[in-house]
Amino acid sequence: MKPGVGPFLRELRASRRVSLGWLATRAGVGKSTLSQWEKGVYQPIISTLESVLDALRATPAQQEHALSLIWAPRAVRRMQKQVEAQAAALGLDDVPLPTRGEFLRALRRRRGLSLEQVARRLGVTPSTVSRWEQAKSVPPPERWEALFAVLGADHEEQAALMGEGMFLYAGPEPSVLDLGALVRELRCLEERVSRGEEALMDLRFFTAEARLWPIIPRHGAARRLLARFYTLHATWLSAGDRHAEAQRYV
Repeated sequence: MKPGVGPFLRELRASRRVSLGWLATRAGVGKSTLSQWEKGVYQPIISTLESVLDALRATPAQQEHALSLIWAPRAVRRMQKQVEAQAAALGLDDVPLPTRGEFLRALRRRRGLSLEQVARRLGVTPSTVSRWEQAKSVPPPERWEALFAVLGADHEEQAALMGEGMFLYAGPEPSVLDLGALVRELRCLEERVSRGEEALMDLRFFTAEARLWPIIPRHGAARRLLARFYTLHATWLSAGDRHAEAQRYV
């Protein structure tokens, strides 16, 4: 499994000062199973993981982080449903969700490639590539190097795509005070857009937007800032003749 889930659970349990035996009893999971999770022997089942997180009284941000550390489409779908529910409650019914599948799609479109062209170069079917972009499946390890080459992914973009989980998770839930840093990031992106920069711009937009998503249900300022990011994102995409993508942000 991808590293991260086990150590995170061990740290969370230690912070609560509870033993493996106590947690196993409280969550209804075998003690040896919990031990193997923490050691990274194998990956937890989503429903069982959620029982453990509930027993540890994990915060919503900690639960999201745990899911982000699992390299599994089902974890991504669970996170997407949570974000979609939040968006629907705010009247935002059709918004771009910052998943790694979305990032793969952006990189493909940046190169002006169709699903068929990418599939042909990789020796897979177009539906396979489409499932990767929808986060319904994960590219196998032996495909990543060729996929990076086809998409022209920069080193930082490769690191983002190969990071833990498939969701563009940006660390712990930001506080209202962190909005100042994101405002500065927005101004920096405005300067880059005005200069016509292209390198890493997809990654910069996606990660900034992902940082805002966890707090938009509670902070109006975060919603307004996300709208500004989306407007700038659409402007940048339109400048690159990526009009179909830009329509998703306006």
